[in-house]
Amino acid sequence: MLNTISSLYKKKIRPYSKLIQAICIPLLALVIPISIGNKQSFCGYVMIIMSSFWLLETIPMAATSLIPILLFPIFGIMTSRDVASVYIQDILMSIFHSYCSNTVNKIKWT
Repeated sequence: MLNTISSLYKKKIRPYSKLIQAICIPLLALVIPISIGNKQSFCGYVMIIMSSFWLLETIPMAATSLIPILLFPIFGIMTSRDVASVYIQDILMSIFHSYCSNTVNKIKWT
């Protein structure tokens, strides 16, 4: 019985585990902003999504770090101009550039 469940998981569920995480985590965390309904709860919702995606590597970490750029203006936490000014700084852009070039080189040479 246990062997059957294990093989079922490996064949049917495991290939879709990242998709299941990407759908279930935001839906389960949605309880917080719906029940409280202020800016702090929406910010907590975004942070829960980000930390879960980061720890479980549901989507690449570079994409996970850009989630607030999309969700903060949608939820009215910050304006898009304020969010972009936090992200677009000289040191952050140089770190982002070095990360991207490192990733491209890794993909190119493997």
